[in-house]
Amino acid sequence: MRRLIGAVTALILLATLGIVTIAGPTSADDNPGDRSQTFTLTAKTGPEADLDLGATGFGLGDQFVFSDKLFRGDTQVGRDGGSCTVVEFTTETEPVTVNCVVTIELRRGQLTVQGLVTFAGADAPFVVAITGGTRAYKTAHGQVRVTPVDNETERLSFTLIL
Repeated sequence: MRRLIGAVTALILLATLGIVTIAGPTSADDNPGDRSQTFTLTAKTGPEADLDLGATGFGLGDQFVFSDKLFRGDTQVGRDGGSCTVVEFTTETEPVTVNCVVTIELRRGQLTVQGLVTFAGADAPFVVAITGGTRAYKTAHGQVRVTPVDNETERLSFTLIL
């Protein structure tokens, strides 16, 4: 189950929570007529830790804390960091639901991403919400589809509305 939470968290950050390839302007100010952007980044796993909180053993309240480097091609374009907290768990053979909160830092500002994710399998893609941002992304909303590539990499497909 610990590996499942790790895979989930890595997927989010990918947010979240990864590597992003930007296809379009980096700011609504660059092209006022284009208020939405789609782009993909690749997230490569960085430092991470599992926190066994509450009762000993995997269960409610446990957290996975992580950070990733984000790439566009071979160029690092940002980083992310966040945590996922177990909010629903019955047994290790049942799906687990986590609430993840991730901040993505890019050259022109930060994006915040969060959502409830239920994992029935470590390799399933999932979607989380873009809940806000700073600077060039101060009016940001939309969603991120996180697709696992392997144990160390996720593909983050952004639909960003400014």
